[in-house]
Amino acid sequence: MFDAPNAAQFGGNEGFQNALRLLSEVRGFACDEVAALTSDECKRQTIALSQLRSIVDQLQSDRLAELDNRGTTDAQDGLKTASWLAAVTQSPKVQAKRRVEVATKIQQNFPVLRDAVYDGSISWEHAAVVCKIANPRIVNKVASVQAELVEITKYFNTFESWARQVKNVAAIADQDGAHDPNRIYETNYLRFLDQLDGTVRVEGQLSDEYAQIVIQAISRESQSLFNSYAADCQIDSQLSMPSQATLQAFALVDIVRRSNGAPNAPFKPLADITLVVEASNPHGATEVGAITSDMLLCDPVFHPIVINSLGTPLDAGRTTRLATTTQRRALAVRDGGCVFPGCTATPDHCEAHHVIHFRNGGKTNLNNLALLCHHHHAVTHRNSWHMESVDPGGLFKWTTPTGKTVFSQRHGRRTTEPPIAN
Repeated sequence: MFDAPNAAQFGGNEGFQNALRLLSEVRGFACDEVAALTSDECKRQTIALSQLRSIVDQLQSDRLAELDNRGTTDAQDGLKTASWLAAVTQSPKVQAKRRVEVATKIQQNFPVLRDAVYDGSISWEHAAVVCKIANPRIVNKVASVQAELVEITKYFNTFESWARQVKNVAAIADQDGAHDPNRIYETNYLRFLDQLDGTVRVEGQLSDEYAQIVIQAISRESQSLFNSYAADCQIDSQLSMPSQATLQAFALVDIVRRSNGAPNAPFKPLADITLVVEASNPHGATEVGAITSDMLLCDPVFHPIVINSLGTPLDAGRTTRLATTTQRRALAVRDGGCVFPGCTATPDHCEAHHVIHFRNGGKTNLNNLALLCHHHHAVTHRNSWHMESVDPGGLFKWTTPTGKTVFSQRHGRRTTEPPIAN
């Protein structure tokens, strides 16, 4: 990733030798047999390395600020400082941009913070927090109390409690900030970062009023999911209860899924799928997990797009819908919501599930369709869970991995006895 260090990189022979000596000493830690260390030695070295990391962060910060002030990377490499840093170190662009922003603010406004990082009074992350809250309206006020912000770190047990106090200081200094029309753009953002392992990292922040809207919506939805999982665990004790963080993630997805409902499908937030097909390889579609694909194929809208080798669209196929609006209306009248016993999801929060999957010969008719909320739809598609129709009138039952039989509900009422298990 990095070229071998040379004297030019470190600005002269003395700087080069010092840098090599530092690199050599740090790498020496990697040769130590960690298992041979005592617990106390492990703790002391961990603390020392944390302090070393902050000093290295500030060393880099000084140089980034100087490069940005000179415009060096733009002139020589055609890249802004943050883009250049991300490219040469193969680090995330967002992280590189943050480092450059903090570096320039420290250089221009916060020499006391810089010295405090070097002498070990605070970490580089402490300095980054101060830089973040010091917007252009109050940067001078914050700079005037930077020594006090360093001093009060000794009175707080955690970084978070100190950071909250700094935020309070900023709020007092920026009492007119809420009236700034640009504040909404400064304090609200959301990013999606591909982790290259099949997951996407969500990063962002919301100002108080926006945050409360989102927090309250996710809290209500996650509580509903918690109740569903708790009820399911009563049915099958082998089912696990997700963590609060996972429930909140699922809640956010469910809220967004409902907002994506197709205009002509009032009872169903459809899965709207664009399938990209290469003209030279029409069968080379991207694979997804079996459960995910089964759920998506229960009731989607497909938009096939055929592209050439350059990515240029050649043809847009016809939309294919597996369950009609009329069928969804009929399901809403018949089922009244999710048919899984104990679930309170209404029809507009449900998906049309094929009891016998269409790939196995199941037909798209009312006898083979049942409304399930997204959570219980996923439960039904789990391995070793089996759902079947009890009669043509829309009564169903599940067999769980432990052999229990679970009967469906209709409009929240029992459809057969026993209602939970036999």
